Amino acid sequence: MNTQRLVEMLGPAAWAEGLVAGSPKFAEGLASAADVIHSDGALPARDKALCAAVIGAVKRLPEVTTRYLTIAMDRGMTPDEVHGAALTVLISRGIPGYQALTEALAEISDGDVSPGPPFEAEVSMDAILDYYKGLYGEVPANVALGAQHAPGAVMAYYLMRQAALEESPLENRLADVMLCAINAAEFRDDFVEIHARFALKGGATAGQLTEAVACAIPFAGVAAWLAGANGLIAALENP
Repeated sequence: MNTQRLVEMLGPAAWAEGLVAGSPKFAEGLASAADVIHSDGALPARDKALCAAVIGAVKRLPEVTTRYLTIAMDRGMTPDEVHGAALTVLISRGIPGYQALTEALAEISDGDVSPGPPFEAEVSMDAILDYYKGLYGEVPANVALGAQHAPGAVMAYYLMRQAALEESPLENRLADVMLCAINAAEFRDDFVEIHARFALKGGATAGQLTEAVACAIPFAGVAAWLAGANGLIAALENP
């Protein structure tokens, strides 16, 4: 194992030389984990690079975000798709992740993001509750609570969810696959399970979801793999 291979996988880092010197076997394992991201498999390397970039944005690792977003765009990811991914990060983890991803996009690409359509329609609370009932078979308890006590929050969630996960330039299936990677990195097996179900309904395979979750290992450790795998197993056993 040489330092250069690890750097080629994960980008320049002062810790890489020390890791290679101190534990060549561990360094080889880490580079092998990164190999999953860089190689085409059930999920194309382009899509796995996007998963790594958004994990970097959520984990506040700007070098990771820039490196893997560059790889994704070199492999054909468009600025509009990246902005769609940023919207998905925004609804999932808030403004900091969105800011990190869009700043990285501005740094590496001269391409403009296409303007979205204006929003003008009024939406009733009854229509929103019907929407969630259609998604989940019933109105989730958190949505019902918000409708009763904080209807503005439910309206916000509805509008952002539709824009980020249903009307985005990023394919719906890939958005949910990407959210499995993010939530694995954040150790949220419950959210992995939810988004894995949506991804499977959208045509994703077990192999694609497994590779997406594996993208979290270099940046969040084996705990991310365990959380992600538990969520995937639950979704696959009860789609």
